[in-house]
Amino acid sequence: MFNLERAPFVMIRNVLLLVCLSATLAGCGGSPKKAAGPAAAVGIYTSGADCADSKKLKLEQCDELIHAAVTEHHQTAKTYISLRLCEVTEGPDHCERTEENAFRPKLQAFLITFSTPPSAQPLYAAPDKQVGFANNDKSKTVLAVDETLLFSDNAKFVAEGNVH
Repeated sequence: MFNLERAPFVMIRNVLLLVCLSATLAGCGGSPKKAAGPAAAVGIYTSGADCADSKKLKLEQCDELIHAAVTEHHQTAKTYISLRLCEVTEGPDHCERTEENAFRPKLQAFLITFSTPPSAQPLYAAPDKQVGFANNDKSKTVLAVDETLLFSDNAKFVAEGNVH
């Protein structure tokens, strides 16, 4: 049964519990937002030495990043059963033979993001005879004319060579 004499105490207790619970949950929104700093620099390079020439990372760091990107290329690049099928999709002279005697797009450059930690992605010839590169699934294209990117001279040379 409901005890009328205790009702005010139960009500006060429930209100206090709600206040405490609300105060506790209000602090659950995560850490305060940090002020957004400048975006990490992004560059396009063809080798570890090319990356190190940017003076943003040491040669050993660039080599490690590029090794990881080459591994990604070997694991994720689309493969074709014939050179003809590969070149129809990727373009003439843009394919290489795999160890399994299939064909895949040639790895041409690396997109390196100088964040903490830095990262690298494999890049391939850009579609539609554009002077630049594309990621594995062609969902992102980086062009040599993009002034927000650090495009090495070597990478520009390779990109220009893709346009026949």
